[in-house]
Amino acid sequence: KVLRSNFKTMDKLGKGVMMPFLQDVIQVGGLFSTIAGMSVFDPKLVPPLLLWVGPAPVIGWTRHFAALALYSLLHAAMAPLLSSDGYQSSLSPRDRFLLRRRLEAWKYGSGGDY
Repeated sequence: KVLRSNFKTMDKLGKGVMMPFLQDVIQVGGLFSTIAGMSVFDPKLVPPLLLWVGPAPVIGWTRHFAALALYSLLHAAMAPLLSSDGYQSSLSPRDRFLLRRRLEAWKYGSGGDY
């Protein structure tokens, strides 16, 4: 029932939510919209599910969701600034390498690779 509700909600939200999910690219906007949509379209489903799962996994998942949101914010805000050739040319090769890996971590960690 949960999976049916999940896909029904994503279908209503459109291809921008469904397609990344089907390709194993989780994005904070799509995930939040899907959870909120499930709460609206099938409100009786969420409370029993949360009770069945228990508080510890929900808290653990919330930490992961917060990290996804942080990476999404960092990728959107910092990547354009730090990607400029002018900024990177002032760095040593080692620091440039580390910066590029950090930018990649934000990109892939936020689902920005879709």
